Amino acid sequence: MLLVSAASKMAVYAMVPDVVAALITDAMSAYGLAGSSASTAVGLSAWQKLTANRTEQARQILIEELRLGQKLIGDVPDAELASVTFRYARAAVEGTARLNLRLLAAVAAGQMREKALYADEFLRHADMLASLSKEEVLLLGEFSRAEAVPRPTEATKHQIWQTVKDEMQHLHNHSEDETRALAVSCTRSGLISLENGPWVEPMFPVSTKSLRALNALADIEGVLHRHRRQQSEDSGKHA
Repeated sequence: MLLVSAASKMAVYAMVPDVVAALITDAMSAYGLAGSSASTAVGLSAWQKLTANRTEQARQILIEELRLGQKLIGDVPDAELASVTFRYARAAVEGTARLNLRLLAAVAAGQMREKALYADEFLRHADMLASLSKEEVLLLGEFSRAEAVPRPTEATKHQIWQTVKDEMQHLHNHSEDETRALAVSCTRSGLISLENGPWVEPMFPVSTKSLRALNALADIEGVLHRHRRQQSEDSGKHA
């Protein structure tokens, strides 16, 4: 059975807002700010309403990506699952964009598909992926797609960069300067690096081993496709 005991296994996820609410109450008490139980209740109610929609959307994304992974949640040790789920839930509560949440969920699914879900490995990805902008994810997707296309043996990394620039302009309306700025920004993540290039472009961006490993786990283009589909469905509901 796919996603064995998904509801009970994800109980720690559902508890996160309650845990934070308890911490808020304790913090207010510690600072002597809990004199008005009514104002405290109003504050917590507002916080819970704020996070309710975020956590429900994140839960649906996680379940969808895990189903694509085709591996039983029951195969994962409870301690590993709890750590990974809590970090994912934290990202949702903090307001991480849905695209980034889908990337995180896809990494978890990919780890389960390849071997197992290890918290240490997932946590190494989490902070970096949660901080990426939508435009940076688009750029990483174009790098991954360009490298997947069969090329002549004389193809170079610089030719891949040229393809990425062309696609970013054609598909996403980004100028060459904007694309280069995004690539340089992505170097902070370790997914892109700069290499010496031809005289016309002394330094140019290239994908790193980390990006190729990430793409093997998460299929960035697939994540972007599912994100766009979800956006389209949401737009249809509100039309």
